[in-house]
Parts: sequence; C-alpha cells; structure tokens
Amino acid sequence: NAAEAALAAIPTYGTAATADVTTSATDQTAGRVYKVGDDVGITFGTNANGEFTRFPDGTMICTRTLASSSQIITAEANLFRTASNPWTYPSTFVGSAPKVSGFVVSGAAYSWVTSGGSNTSISIAQWAVMRAGSLTAIPTVTLTATGRWK
Repeated sequence: NAAEAALAAIPTYGTAATADVTTSATDQTAGRVYKVGDDVGITFGTNANGEFTRFPDGTMICTRTLASSSQIITAEANLFRTASNPWTYPSTFVGSAPKVSGFVVSGAAYSWVTSGGSNTSISIAQWAVMRAGSLTAIPTVTLTATGRWK
C-alpha cells in the first residue's frame, strides 16, 4: 500500500526530513510521511535497551531480544520458570505501564514468556520464561511493549 511504500522509501531511521513530510492526506508520493498535528510522521530509535517506534497519535512500541539470567529450574506450582528478569525500555512510556508480551526465540521449545510483577512500570518490565518441565538451557526471548509516549 501507499503508506508502506512511503515508509520504505525513507533512507534511514530517525525523524523524516522536511522534504519527506506532507500534510495532504491524498499525497501518495513515495518517501513522504503524513504529518498529523504538530508531529511529523513516525520516529525510530535504538539504544542498548532495544528499539522503539513512536507514532504521531502517541502510541509507542518498544522491542528487544535478550537472554534470560537463569535456566528454567525454579518450581512454581506444577510448572518451572526462570528467575524474574528486568527489561528497561529503550524509551520511557507515559501514563500507565505498557502492555508487554513476548515469545521464546531459542533455547526452550514449548515454553512461554510471562510478564508482570510489582516492578513493571513505565520504564521497566519484569519477565520470566515458563514451561511444564525443568530445563537447564538459557532461553532467549523477544519482548514487545506497547503504550503511550505522549
């Protein structure tokens, strides 16, 4: 579609250059980003804590792939889990804590990511990997947090 083509034409991550911005909802020139209010397009960023994407409507999505700090050997009712792991978001959210989800990308088949805990906030999430049986491997996960940046 036209929006995907426009975003694909932006040469680098970051804030769009002035020439790449339009206020016309009908402008479908490749490489242009639609300006909403005082905000210009979609901005991207990355640092040691992951990547973030900010949308003009105030939505922000943060992602990161990282390894657990432990094996899946702690008994939790009839399941096993890793230790609780922190993830400091690459950019701080505003308002309430974002919705966090994740999936295991390696090291622990038939496992899932759980998030939550009293320390999950607008700047950090707590997560662990769970499964039906213990496992001495260190799982790697990809996490996504979706919330507000303004």
